[in-house]
Amino acid sequence: MRNQRVEPAQQCLIIMVTGSEGLGTVRNKCDAPVTLVDWPIRNDTCQSGVCTEELRPWHEVYFRFADLEGRSEGGSVQDTYQVRFGEEEAQRITVSADVRCFSSKTGEDTGCASAPGALAALGVLLMAGPIVRRRRG
Repeated sequence: MRNQRVEPAQQCLIIMVTGSEGLGTVRNKCDAPVTLVDWPIRNDTCQSGVCTEELRPWHEVYFRFADLEGRSEGGSVQDTYQVRFGEEEAQRITVSADVRCFSSKTGEDTGCASAPGALAALGVLLMAGPIVRRRRG
């Protein structure tokens, strides 16, 4: 994955997408818990595939970003998720990345993966503003 983007920008929620299986991590660097609303979380507590989970400060969780299995062409891939900071309404964020695909000489093994040295650009964005402002006020 290359050229990862997260919109709208947030500052204290770090989202990284890497690897050939479309897995990502979301890390809460905020001073307060963040709720991931209906995310495709990959852990022991989320058996249904889509769960709502509170992410405590300085914790992280794996999520499924995109299904790259069987994909034969590169291009941009994106998914939209919802995040709730404190008691605020859930806000939508869109994570996108460019995918590079490859094939073997025999043509049997094809697939998409992250490129060597791919930018694991952090989704460091500006949604911490409301939390910081709330504490000052």
